[in-house]
Amino acid sequence: MSEEEFAKLVEEIPSVIDKNPISSYYSINVDDLRKAVFRLNKIPNYNDLLKENHQLQEKLDKINEMHNAQ
Repeated sequence: MSEEEFAKLVEEIPSVIDKNPISSYYSINVDDLRKAVFRLNKIPNYNDLLKENHQLQEKLDKINEMHNAQ
């Protein structure tokens, strides 16, 4: 889900405005929720890690070949 799609969904959430809130203990700050969702989306999945590991292994192999050639 893109940031724009998420923002659109958040805007569709109905809001209630009350001059005398009983408690804000269980309330959800939408900005905090948005930040948490996008931090979670940035966590690499298994395939991302596998791809990065493969790229790093190739670089390491090239360095080892250069070192052994000397």
